[in-house]
Amino acid sequence: MADLVAAAGAEDVWIHPVAGDAELGALADQLSAAGRAYRGDEGYQRELALWTVRDENHRRHGAGVARSSMLVTGRSVPSAGIVRPRTEVPDRADLVENLRRERMLLSGTDTDDASAHLRAGAALQRVWLTAVAAGLAGAVQTQPLQLPRIRTELARRFNFDGYLQTLFRVGHPVGRPPASPRRSLGDVLHREP
Repeated sequence: MADLVAAAGAEDVWIHPVAGDAELGALADQLSAAGRAYRGDEGYQRELALWTVRDENHRRHGAGVARSSMLVTGRSVPSAGIVRPRTEVPDRADLVENLRRERMLLSGTDTDDASAHLRAGAALQRVWLTAVAAGLAGAVQTQPLQLPRIRTELARRFNFDGYLQTLFRVGHPVGRPPASPRRSLGDVLHREP
């Protein structure tokens, strides 16, 4: 974990590994609140439906995220953090237990401007590559942070001065997720006469 934290430091981005019951509970509370908010947000659900590939067997183009890649295990939220209208938001105890089995890293910056966003992205790239080099898998979750009250409350509960930019799940992979559908070369590349 120390290598992952160190990988981000070069970009003036701080990384905080979530640890301990109080922090796991605080994160679980806010992820649950975000899940419930997105589950009931009609605009979000419309947009999600537009870019999610629902019929992978009959739809050849690859625009969107394959539904099969949004794995759901037990009473956990989907691994991609994507919430549909009928997604079950686990109760607090179950979510805390799920988070305890994973490693969550919060990243943030001292400012919240375009430069900070770019630095956070570059740092996350380094953290992710460091994780992969160590045989770990990762998943970025920014959706909860798109809700201002969730972002503000997480910063308050973790006593952060600055701005949260990402949540990053990291751990040992369990199996291999299915590949995203891809368009054929002929669908995206045309030769001019």
